[in-house]
Amino acid sequence: MPAGAQPAPAPTPAAADLPTRGFTDAAEPAPAHDDPAQRDPAQEPEAVPGGRVAARVIIGLAVLVLVLGLTVGWLVSLVRAPRSAGAATQVAVLQAAGQVVDVLSLDYHHLPADFARAESRLTPHFLAQHATELAQIRQAAADNHLVLSASVSAEGIAHLGPNQATVLLFVDEISTNAARATPRIDENRVRVILLRTHGRWLIDEIDAL
Repeated sequence: MPAGAQPAPAPTPAAADLPTRGFTDAAEPAPAHDDPAQRDPAQEPEAVPGGRVAARVIIGLAVLVLVLGLTVGWLVSLVRAPRSAGAATQVAVLQAAGQVVDVLSLDYHHLPADFARAESRLTPHFLAQHATELAQIRQAAADNHLVLSASVSAEGIAHLGPNQATVLLFVDEISTNAARATPRIDENRVRVILLRTHGRWLIDEIDAL
């Protein structure tokens, strides 16, 4: 090397020749921005028709629920008044049928008052048809010191019309008389037919079942 000349710099090793010493490879270059104009239509994913079908099903169900709601509301508005009137009639009929206890209960101590109360619960037809039987019962009650107490334990309407109704009753009767001081309990099933007479429900027939 001539005197005064500078030594040539050592060659720089290539990046591939550098030891890694545990370091990762060099970062890859960032991908270029996706330009919609440069997209290949052939590589575009196909639209899935299931999304549109699901949307249509949801919309259809919503419309169906709305229609059903409007229909139910309309039906309720139609039947609300008749049901209220029917419920009131049922209560009146059951109350009238429950008054059969006034017909089946008596005490020889006050027969005139008992029969007057019973006759107020009966139709003129019933009184005329059973006048003879009622007279016989009244006389037998007085002669035998009969005490009869009736109560209704269960009831149900079998038929309900505008002016006629049939009610089934479970009636318990407790009785004593001159020959039997120990009370006796009789469980009876009774069918009562009622008629609407001058705005009142009156007993027209009583049958033991």
